[in-house]
Amino acid sequence: MNKTSLRCFHWHGQNGQGKPCRGKYLARSEQEVIAHLKQRNIVIKMIQSRPADLVSKWRNRFTIKDIHLFTRQLATLLMSSVPLSEALRLILIHHQKAEMRSLLTEVQQAVIAGIPLSIALKNASHHFDSLYISLVKSAEQHGQLADVFNKLSQYLEQKEQLRQKLLKAMIYPLMIVLVASIVCYIMLVFVIPQFADLFQSFGAQLPWLTQQVIALSNWLADSSVSLLLSVFFVVISLRTAQSKSPTFNYYLAKLALSLPIFGRIWLRSELARFCSTTATSLRAGISILAGLQMASESVSNQYLLSLLPDIITRIANGETLHQSLRRYECFPETLIQLTMIGEESGRLEEMLSRVALLYEQDVTQRLETLEKLMEPVLILLLGIVIGGLVIAMYLPIFNLASILS
Repeated sequence: MNKTSLRCFHWHGQNGQGKPCRGKYLARSEQEVIAHLKQRNIVIKMIQSRPADLVSKWRNRFTIKDIHLFTRQLATLLMSSVPLSEALRLILIHHQKAEMRSLLTEVQQAVIAGIPLSIALKNASHHFDSLYISLVKSAEQHGQLADVFNKLSQYLEQKEQLRQKLLKAMIYPLMIVLVASIVCYIMLVFVIPQFADLFQSFGAQLPWLTQQVIALSNWLADSSVSLLLSVFFVVISLRTAQSKSPTFNYYLAKLALSLPIFGRIWLRSELARFCSTTATSLRAGISILAGLQMASESVSNQYLLSLLPDIITRIANGETLHQSLRRYECFPETLIQLTMIGEESGRLEEMLSRVALLYEQDVTQRLETLEKLMEPVLILLLGIVIGGLVIAMYLPIFNLASILS
C-alpha cells in the first residue's frame, strides 16, 4: 500500500444537473478523489489538499477486522458469480474507511491492469500474511477463487472468535483488580487519614486491625511516588527484555505454558490456531512443509515457535509429522494420535481440522468455566479487602461510648 498518510481533500465542482457542489474527501492521493468524483458524475473545478486531523486518521485507520470483512464480502460476491474487478468495485464504493478505500483502489487498478490478485494484495498491504497470499495464489492457479475466499472467511472468523474469547477472559479479572486497586488507594490515601486524625484526638488505644490499616495508609501516602516509579521501571524493563532478548522470551513463554489452568488454555489455543492454519493450507493444495512454515506465523508463543524449525527440518528429511511431534512433551497425545491416523489414511487436513475444532471447544469450555468460577472468587476477595478496610475504620466507633467516657 502507498505509505502516504491520509489527507483531507476539499473540492468544488458541478453535479450532473450543472449545479455547484462542494465537499471533502479523505484519501491518500488526489487521483483517488478524482476517480471517486468521476463515479458520481461530478465535474471538478478545484481540489485543495489539507492535513487530516488525528481523530479522522484514527477513525479511518486500517485494522485486521477490515481484512475479515473484506474477505467475507469478496467471498459472497464471487460465490454469486460477480466478476472479480466488479466485486472489488462494489466493496470499494460501499466502504467507509479511507485507508481501506485506498487499499481497494490500488488492488482494483492492479487487477484491471492484469496483475494477479495475490500479487496485488501482497503489494497493497503487509496485513495480508503469507498464508492468505499463498491460498489466493493457489486458488488462482486452480480456478477456485470463490471457494478459497469462502474458506478463508471461515478460518479468519474462527481465529478472531478464539482471540476474542481469550481477550475477554483476561480483561475481565484485570478490570476488576484495577478497579479494586483504585478504590483501595483512594480509601487508604484520602479517606483513612481523616479517620486517623479523628481517632488520634480521642487519645485512646486503637484496635490492632485499625492500627495496621493506618500504618499501611501512612506508608502508601509517603511511598506512592517511589512505588509508581518502581512499577513503571519494572514494566519498562520487562518490555525491553521482551524486545531485545530472545532467550528471555523463550523462558517466559515456557513458563506461561507451565502455569496451572492458564497454561493448558494457552497451549490448546496455540495448537488450535496451528492445526487450523495447517489444515487450511493443505486443503488448498499447499505442501506440508510450506503449510507448516505458514502455520508458524500463527503461533505467538516463542517456546512453541522455537520447536517448529526442527520439526520442519525432520519432515524434510523423511520423518512423518506425528513422529516429529512425539519428540516434544508439550504436544498432547491426542494431537499426535489423530495426526498419525490422518497421515496413514491420507486425510491429514481433515484430522488437523478435527483437532483444531476439538481444542477450540476445549478452550471455550474452560474459559466459560473459569469465568463462572472467577466471578464469585473476585467478589469475595473484593469484599474481604474493601470490607476489611471499612471494618478497621469502624471498630473504634463501635467502642466510641467507652472511649469518650
